[in-house]
Amino acid sequence: MTDSPRNGFLRYVLPAILYSTFIYVMSSFSAPPTPTFDLEWGDKVVHAGAFGLMMLFTFRAVRWLLPARPLMVQVLIALLYCITYGATDEIHQSFVPDRYSDIFDWIADAVGAALGAIFIIVVLRYRMGEILFGKARTSA
Repeated sequence: MTDSPRNGFLRYVLPAILYSTFIYVMSSFSAPPTPTFDLEWGDKVVHAGAFGLMMLFTFRAVRWLLPARPLMVQVLIALLYCITYGATDEIHQSFVPDRYSDIFDWIADAVGAALGAIFIIVVLRYRMGEILFGKARTSA
């Protein structure tokens, strides 16, 4: 059973849009509530985790939108989106009162997205991916 275009969009693309919006909104607060895990670099763990999750949502969207592309191209497109979004998020934060842009936050974003990409490749290689990412759509 295949998803209709509307259902597929709602199921695969909309979560990526909503999550990107969530990150934008959280970045708009002067003092967003973030755990530090009692670590000196705890905020970097949060950044990496947030962008690892963004990678999963973005990959689902890319996989649904570009079904004819090879897996590695889909992963690369999603990864580039996440890394670029992380950079623009840091620029956005520089305009928020009491916030600043931090290259190390962006690096943590990129590392989290890259770890998400590795996770995706490993999961799909061992055929567990349909549970997490859905079945690849055939081109119509």
